[in-house]
Amino acid sequence: MVSGISDYKSNFLGKNYHDYNLDNLSDKMSNEHYFLQYHIYTVALHRYLLFRIKDYDYDKDFGGVFYFFLRGMSSSNKNSAGIFYDLPPKNLILSLSDTISGL
Repeated sequence: MVSGISDYKSNFLGKNYHDYNLDNLSDKMSNEHYFLQYHIYTVALHRYLLFRIKDYDYDKDFGGVFYFFLRGMSSSNKNSAGIFYDLPPKNLILSLSDTISGL
């Protein structure tokens, strides 16, 4: 079983699908601190899965983070406009989780 994070956003980046390209999405992700948000969510999910899945392994059981910018998505638009994906490095998530444990 693979788990991950999905977050749906309604931010307005422009009237056209090309306004929701990866460069614009990355800018919005940074400006709105969504990168920080999904790292916090990933650590929380990682810690939860440690207790819920026998032999849990981040590489095998975590599928990554998706942010869906709804205004940039359409079934007629065959590219990935409006979709941001990342798989935070395992060593970063483990380090953040260990830091939290030590507080």
